[in-house]
Amino acid sequence: MPTSAFIYPERPDFPEIRRKAREAVAADLGKIAHPIERARRAVEVLTQAEQDIAMYKPRRERAALSLWAYEGHRTRGLEQSMGCTRMQWTRIQAGAFGWRIAGKVPPPTPSAGPDRVAAARAAGITELPVETALSEVSKFGILTEQAIARQTEARQVRDAAILALKQPPYQLTNEEIAARSGMAATDTVGTAAKRRIDESQQAEADAAQQEAAAELAAELAPLSPAERARRAAEIVDQVDEEIAEHTRQRELAALSLWAYGGHRIRHMNAALGCTREEWDQVWRNALGQVDDTAEAPRAGATRARIAHEHGINELPVETALAALQNHGQLITKARARRDEAAAAARQV
Repeated sequence: MPTSAFIYPERPDFPEIRRKAREAVAADLGKIAHPIERARRAVEVLTQAEQDIAMYKPRRERAALSLWAYEGHRTRGLEQSMGCTRMQWTRIQAGAFGWRIAGKVPPPTPSAGPDRVAAARAAGITELPVETALSEVSKFGILTEQAIARQTEARQVRDAAILALKQPPYQLTNEEIAARSGMAATDTVGTAAKRRIDESQQAEADAAQQEAAAELAAELAPLSPAERARRAAEIVDQVDEEIAEHTRQRELAALSLWAYGGHRIRHMNAALGCTREEWDQVWRNALGQVDDTAEAPRAGATRARIAHEHGINELPVETALAALQNHGQLITKARARRDEAAAAARQV
């Protein structure tokens, strides 16, 4: 067991890890000239990445929960070692302990010590040896984020290949593309629009990254190396809080649209930039449903009534749509600033 009063798990360079994983997939798939073969190979990479996520993510979370529950007095910065945001870490905790996140407000958690240990044991959280847990948090955090990055890149390459196959000289139908590439027919629908959205979002993220780098460099330039490191670390913590708040506000807007305009609302997960499973977890948490297999209430009066009972406020549609866009842009900018600050802190 470490002799230090506090445990500081390793903090891998996740932006760089993700970048390298995506570049490796892009290089692999970029060697394949024909879009059918490229789509087929992208599906293979995507399937393998999904299997890897299913394997590694639970082990990352098991290790982190063990440290948080049984070494809570000494453990710091677990979410930064896992490769997730503070809000994602809160959701992991809530899911493990069966807590409800009411209105996206984190639930009160037991203080580190006997109360938290008792809650962890009641929830069936395994206590791992400290050195084992420390190793697995960073190891499986890296493997999970690599798999997620591969999944993201492979999906984009697959979608671009599908788009090419729908245009001259191929002009294949969705069914023909699915039959020749080995993917589900539903995966070939709506790809052109999705591709344009993805490209727009990537351009926005690139611009935000450049702006954040310039602003941070100007802010840190007058400081001494020690002061730069301290200030960069402060910025990381501050921005994590900003991201959590913008995420909360954006999800409240999404829940309003989903609850009160359910018949007309489609693809809410795409609007939030998350997977369908992650969106399901958002509305389940809002409705206090701990069963991951629970079905959404039927759109219309039933869903609106249940949402109202659980404190989901109805926003004007235009207000909710504007909030989705505005908070999404602020999250993109904040993440770029956090990544730049984290990199600056490591360079000192």
